[in-house]
Amino acid sequence: MTPQMIDRLSNSSDETALQDLEQTMHHAVVARPNGAETPPQQNKLRHVPVGTGPAYWGPGELMTFLITGEETNGAFFMAEISVSPGGGTPPHIHSREDESFHLLEGMLTIQVGGDTITASAGDFVYLPRGIAHSFKNTGHGCAKAVVLTTPAGLEGFFAEVFEPAADRSAPPPPASKELIDRALAAGPRYGLELLPQGITGSITIHETMCKKEVSMSLQSINPCVNPADETIRLGPIEVRFLITGENSSGTVAVFEAVVPAAQRLTAPAHSHDHYEETVYGIDGVLTWTVDDKLIDVGPGQALCIPRGAVHRFDNNGSEDVKALCVVTPAALGPQYFREAAEVIKAAAGGPPDRAKMVEIMLRHGLTPVPPPGQA
Repeated sequence: MTPQMIDRLSNSSDETALQDLEQTMHHAVVARPNGAETPPQQNKLRHVPVGTGPAYWGPGELMTFLITGEETNGAFFMAEISVSPGGGTPPHIHSREDESFHLLEGMLTIQVGGDTITASAGDFVYLPRGIAHSFKNTGHGCAKAVVLTTPAGLEGFFAEVFEPAADRSAPPPPASKELIDRALAAGPRYGLELLPQGITGSITIHETMCKKEVSMSLQSINPCVNPADETIRLGPIEVRFLITGENSSGTVAVFEAVVPAAQRLTAPAHSHDHYEETVYGIDGVLTWTVDDKLIDVGPGQALCIPRGAVHRFDNNGSEDVKALCVVTPAALGPQYFREAAEVIKAAAGGPPDRAKMVEIMLRHGLTPVPPPGQA
């Protein structure tokens, strides 16, 4: 996009500029160094209603696939797990991916080396690759969580090892010898090391300001609970960051968004050219418009918005909405929302300065699209 187009877009007074931008967004081509044009990465729009993703029985848990590497060009894998009391995983190590848990219901006790993390609803736990860990539901009720692995790939292990869940309402079957044998055989192919003897080795725990740092052999690893934990208010909309690129080596940023009832998005419809945005519904129903397609995302549903797709959202209902938003890679962080919040605050309840909003969006990798018919 040229500086002239940006200026014309900011003023929203040049109909030709608006048409040019819309044509550019719908054409969505990428120029190669030799001058040839090629379509952008073939990421896929995917909406997963409740109970429609492939489901598998693991050791005391039901895992439902939501978004896989097929939709994200290998960027990440997202699943929902329901863990029965006493259920969980034995100690293991991922060598290829980082793993994160966002607790929705109940409680999980996570062993990280010699340390114990107790996570409850609303907590976000980040576990870097290369660290021995396990988790167990030590509560009295079912624990429910969204699980992320970055990059993707581990879903192949689960599909190969776990048992397909024909009846998702049934109690989880006990871990069979056949499942354990499959896990031990498949683990090395997926960079997963199972530790049936438990976690061994010299482990030292150091208290830090907001997290525990675990030193194992030659590496330092930082398991974190809510490592970002910053709340930003954009008028009535609330954004709570759980992890940023600074905490995840740039692989993923995750935040909760709270959108009050009957609230429309103040920013223009836009696209992201350098990252996917994936939304998981927690409370209420948020209506997304993605390339002119209306999609309602309610509790337990997931929506993966590919790069280049023009989108916006509105809460058209009478209930406040809470949603989990995942950005991969972590090209968007709190600074965008801080700057946008200042512009909204300066408007004192009126329309925010469009030119300033457009400038902020463009600087943070969001390409705005004017409303249809706006001159």
